[in-house]
Amino acid sequence: ADYDSDCGEYFCAEEGDDWGWLGHFIGKNVQIRELNLYCRREYAYEVDVFMEGLCRNQSIERLDIWRCEIDFSSLTPFIVNNSNLRSLELWNVDISLGNAAQPAST
Repeated sequence: ADYDSDCGEYFCAEEGDDWGWLGHFIGKNVQIRELNLYCRREYAYEVDVFMEGLCRNQSIERLDIWRCEIDFSSLTPFIVNNSNLRSLELWNVDISLGNAAQPAST
């Protein structure tokens, strides 16, 4: 990751960063309380593998997702199984109506 990029104080995934490992370690983390995920279009295809790890996290209370193409079914386990989740905000996220209805039916 390039910490001198236009991302300011935030971590920005760049080419060569492994979204799968990032998701894995976020999933195992018990201290993280808030996560803001901003997807750059050129890496949008890697979000699904990241979500697999994220869904294992039980400590996140607030999740904000910006500009990601998400198969909402990959986020459903996180919403259903994380009893600490208090806030979920989706900004400019590409979700089909069918996918958006899935968490309500679980």
